[in-house]
Parts: sequence; C-alpha cells; structure tokens
Amino acid sequence: MEESKKNKKRKRLDVKMEIFHQHPDKIPPLVGYFPSGFNPKRSEEEDSTKVRVYSNKNRPNRLQLVVSPNSSKVEFVGTSYSSEAAAAQVCTYALGVLDKETQTLKIVPIASNKIFRLEPRVRGSEVSDKEPRGELQEEDLTAEQKADKIRDLTNLYGTKKSISRDEMEKKRLACILSYITHLIKFKDQRSVDGASSAKYHKFPPIILQKFLTLFANSETYRLADDKQDLLISYVLVLTLFIDKFSTDMSDIAKDLRMTPVSLRLHYQNLGCKLSRVDKLLMVTLPVPLQFPKPRTQRRRR
Repeated sequence: MEESKKNKKRKRLDVKMEIFHQHPDKIPPLVGYFPSGFNPKRSEEEDSTKVRVYSNKNRPNRLQLVVSPNSSKVEFVGTSYSSEAAAAQVCTYALGVLDKETQTLKIVPIASNKIFRLEPRVRGSEVSDKEPRGELQEEDLTAEQKADKIRDLTNLYGTKKSISRDEMEKKRLACILSYITHLIKFKDQRSVDGASSAKYHKFPPIILQKFLTLFANSETYRLADDKQDLLISYVLVLTLFIDKFSTDMSDIAKDLRMTPVSLRLHYQNLGCKLSRVDKLLMVTLPVPLQFPKPRTQRRRR
C-alpha cells in the first residue's frame, strides 16, 4: 500500500505549455499574501470573505486589493504602488495553472507584475478606493523631475564618493585627536603639576616607543626643556591641522597647562601670525611660511 502511494507521488505528467499574454480589456489574476497569517479559507461559509479590486482611472496599472472578512472589524489592504511593491524589481512574475484533464500548463501574467502584501487595517480608518496622497511615484515623474530629484538627494546626502571621502576625513581627524591626547598625557606624566591626571593613561606600545625615542631623556624622568618644546610644537602643529590652520589658543593652552602669553612664542616660532577676531586672539598659519629671524647682537665699538 505504501509503495503504491510513493509511486503515485512520483508519477510524471507530460504536459504542454500554453502562455497567455495580458489583454488590455481584462484584469489579469492578482496574487497576494497575508504576513499576519490570516487564512481566508478557514471559514466553511462561501461568502465569509469579500474581495474588492480598485484601479486608477488615469493609470490602470495602479491597483488596490482589499480583502474584508465578514465577521471581523479588520480588513486587509495591499497596493501595487506602495510598501514592498514600490521597491526595485528585476524579475517578472507569472501564475501557472495545471489542467490535468487536458495535460496543459497555462501560464498567465499577474496584475501589475506585483505580489500584493495584504496588511491588516481597521475598517473605516482609511478610504480604500483612494490612493494615499504624497510625493509623485517614480513612474509618474518626467525625465526632468527625476533629474531634479536625484540632484536634491545628492545635495542632501552627498554622492557615494563624497560620503566615503567624509568617512575617511572623520577617521583621519579622530587619529589626529587621539595622537594629540597621547602627546599631552606623555608631557603630564613627566611634569610635576600634571602627573596625577595622566597616572592611569594607557599608551599603545608603538606610540609609547616613538615618544620615548623623540622626547625622553635617559638621564632623568623629566623632560628636558628642548624636548618639551619639541613636544609642544608637535601638539600645536596637529591642532592647526584640526582647525584648518586657524585656531584659538586658549583651549590648547589649558590642556598644556600653559598661559596664552607663554604659548604665543611657540606659535611664532612655527611661523604663525596672531590677530584679534571678535575679542578672541586667533592664531593662523599663513603661506608662504615666514619664521622669525634670529636676533644678532651688534658689536660695540
């Protein structure tokens, strides 16, 4: 008995295919699904579920499918122009119907070439035979309107190339800021007034080795004056990169535990110019660079 059932399942049919094309005066079949799990065939009554289809007079390919169970306050609505149907589609759907008597597989196109996602809605919450208002759909836009829309989106969000460039710039600035922090903490660790604030700061091994090579003194733990000046110059140059070569010295002076007056000489040695802008003392790095000339003592006669 079991073998006969298996043989029956494995039985093959030699069928011929018949392809039907869409007729302008007829609506092809509509295919939809219920993501909520609703089963319209659950009830044994024939008229337990009402199905309605609405089409736009000006654009017949814009359809709305409404499934209304009689004993429920909820109806299920799907459209060919919104939700999943509005997404880009690179395939064509068709419905196959097998007629076993004539051994013919009939293939017919489906309405609007869309699968309707039937979402539950409370009855009366929205007029089902009206399309939602809003922006024009992609198919309604002219070539000029599409170009304007792409330009607006580009201005708002930027192109992929500019977005990638912005991300690279963010990473570059983050690396510079991190390096500045390590420099300041290295200086604090080897000073009297800032040692406590940098006590638990952790340096990446490769950076710590670089700092020891550049600034450390083998004879003492404290930084020598010339090495400390070199470290401060590193910090100031990097802050100029961050601020696009025009910066307010007050913030970095606090971080370095220095007064603006004492920091001014370091900026001048780097070729920077100082000027007042809205009561702020701004530091800029002009091009071409002009470093201060060393003073020479005149010989006494």
